[in-house]
Amino acid sequence: MLRETRREWSLADEIAFRARYYPGAAYCDLAGIDIYPNLSEGYGDPAADTYPKAWEITRAVAPGKMLALCEGATVIHPKLMKQKGPRWLYTLQWWPGDPRYVREVYTHDFLITLDELPPLNPEARPFVRLNAPRDGQHLSKGVELSVDAGARTPDIARVEFLALESP
Repeated sequence: MLRETRREWSLADEIAFRARYYPGAAYCDLAGIDIYPNLSEGYGDPAADTYPKAWEITRAVAPGKMLALCEGATVIHPKLMKQKGPRWLYTLQWWPGDPRYVREVYTHDFLITLDELPPLNPEARPFVRLNAPRDGQHLSKGVELSVDAGARTPDIARVEFLALESP
């Protein structure tokens, strides 16, 4: 049975509480946990703690899944994750904290940045979408186009539109 305040919860209580919201292994590829460090709940300073308690809870709820620290006070220092673990898939913080700390963390060689990833879907083609004018809209001279174009890689060199006369 869960106790009245979370401060008094055991690890088993935490796992039972969070398991109530887990949809099941068939419905997700990774699992995450939101925590806000509080010494009374067994978490240390974000710059000095990699949150092994949170890892243990998440691993118990979603065994075999990749684990993420979905929401927290500040990003964990990658040096600590590398040295003593756990190695979270990613961390997301609400407040970055001291700009010097953020710069040190985000430039650490242990982290993988978007520019270092291969295209997640090498078959993905660039996209082009004509927003205006609408398809079938009667056009007069001097029409203005609104277009979105993008690609995962800088493959788009030029986009052309041709106007066809209709009967």
